[in-house]
Amino acid sequence: MRVIAVIPTRKGSFRIKNKNTRPFSNSNLLKITIQKLLKVKGLYKIIVSSNDEYAKEICDEFKTVLFCQRDEKYCTNKSSATEWNCELAKTVLQNGGTHMLFTHCICPFMNVSTYQLILDLSLKDEIHDSFLTCSKLQKHVWTNTNGVWQSHNYKNETFIPRSQDLSPIYVPTWGAVICKCDTVVETKSMIGTNPYFLSLNQLESFDLDTNVDFLIADTIASIGFSDTSEIDKYMNGKVNASTTQLLDCTIRDGGYTNNWEFDDEFVKDTYHLSSKMGVDYFEIGFRNNLCSNRGKYYNLSDDNILQLQLDSGPKLALMVTVGRFETSNFVNRRDSPVHLVRVLIHRENGTYNLKEAANICLELYDKGYEVTLNIANCESLNEKDIQHIKEVYRTTLVGKLKCIYLADTFGNCRPKQITLFKILFEETPLGFHSHDNSNNSKANTIQAMDENYTAVDACITGLGKNCGNTKTEFIAYHKLHSFTYVSHYVEYVLKYYEDKYDNCLTSLAYYVSGTKCIHSDYINFLKDEFKDDTWNMFFTKLLAVIDHLKTVGAKTSNSSSDRTLIKTLFK
Repeated sequence: MRVIAVIPTRKGSFRIKNKNTRPFSNSNLLKITIQKLLKVKGLYKIIVSSNDEYAKEICDEFKTVLFCQRDEKYCTNKSSATEWNCELAKTVLQNGGTHMLFTHCICPFMNVSTYQLILDLSLKDEIHDSFLTCSKLQKHVWTNTNGVWQSHNYKNETFIPRSQDLSPIYVPTWGAVICKCDTVVETKSMIGTNPYFLSLNQLESFDLDTNVDFLIADTIASIGFSDTSEIDKYMNGKVNASTTQLLDCTIRDGGYTNNWEFDDEFVKDTYHLSSKMGVDYFEIGFRNNLCSNRGKYYNLSDDNILQLQLDSGPKLALMVTVGRFETSNFVNRRDSPVHLVRVLIHRENGTYNLKEAANICLELYDKGYEVTLNIANCESLNEKDIQHIKEVYRTTLVGKLKCIYLADTFGNCRPKQITLFKILFEETPLGFHSHDNSNNSKANTIQAMDENYTAVDACITGLGKNCGNTKTEFIAYHKLHSFTYVSHYVEYVLKYYEDKYDNCLTSLAYYVSGTKCIHSDYINFLKDEFKDDTWNMFFTKLLAVIDHLKTVGAKTSNSSSDRTLIKTLFK
């Protein structure tokens, strides 16, 4: 028994134009199908049967895949499935095969394991004469015969059964059919007299018949889903509204800009401002006692913190780096002003020493601290890395770790990658720390909040390493759903950012107008009409304009603005 896989395609297609070769999830359906079949063990050959020149180009990328030119008469809507099924069977026979594994490209979520399973079944099972994938339909089906409507799969009585209690109807998906070629030529059918139906889950049985189908499948694949169970876990994790916590790391990450040599008054003011911005944790520095030649806030002691006399506000956090500190430097939590310790681990020689990092986390947990494990360079995590992290979490840290933090060290993540991490890490709680090297930090952080990450980081004015971080003043709105903190932010910026306060505050003004969907011209109008206003007076007026438009029910997203409104409101 020699099984040859056959992938039929034709140029153009009709219902979905160029469906087999057009872009699909950073690839195309034909290439995806070939790549899966190449992983199946036991196939004699793989053939692409087509009249499409581009399909041949794709086929030529794979040295072991054979391209067979398909006769044009089998590439039109006038050609019946019976005719070209027989032609495909003859092609297999001509290439030394005895059996055909027929597979369409239009079932993009077929797994390699399913191809392997149906092939193994056909090699071992001597009872059935064909093997094919199918979907199981359990819905109330009605038919019309000569104008008479009647239920097809249940008795039309006073009692209507639940759909899940109906006898299933099996619908071939054509994701995979294995049959003997001689029988196909003889009977004109790939489905024999005694077929074996392999029922697939909802995602694997998804086949593309329309542009709507293609769009849905492309969206699902682009997000990163490949299995129904992944979708179930992802959706079950989004049942509740986002409760993402906000950690401000202005001092800790901002220390990269000045060697952690901050004035204590600046730190205290930053802490007090963060308390107005909905911040849950304030990371006040590092405690890396094995390093020298750094400022105070790189190796901050409990005594240093207590001397600041910080009043009620966000919980205090510290970061430590594996290999750069000693756990003996931490007393029991009840005797410390610190609540949360974040353990940072870098990739060294291509790997993460997760065993050492996990042991550190456990030591700190046993001392009573909340603990997170921060993974640097998350943008380069591969499947093996993720599986390793998940395994360490599952076997060692469940219930003892607040979350696994993913740090976008090089700042090149994109929002879709944030979603993909959520899928791949499954039930593992995640946090996210951004950098703005690619100008995606705000979008990535908001995406993490939308995906119900446990916590996200931000820095006031974006102060941080390299291009900086997500700005707390932007993310605060998504936490508080109001701009009540603006006046406090203005005072802070005017005090500490004399050289660039105009840029900081103008940026916030446009963010406010954009978030509230009002025309940015209102900002220009206010600046023109009230040139002597302080920045706090300006923001008071801007928020008043927004409140007025909301009160009168104006469509604040209008693409025009009303200058006279400014004069009317502020005579």
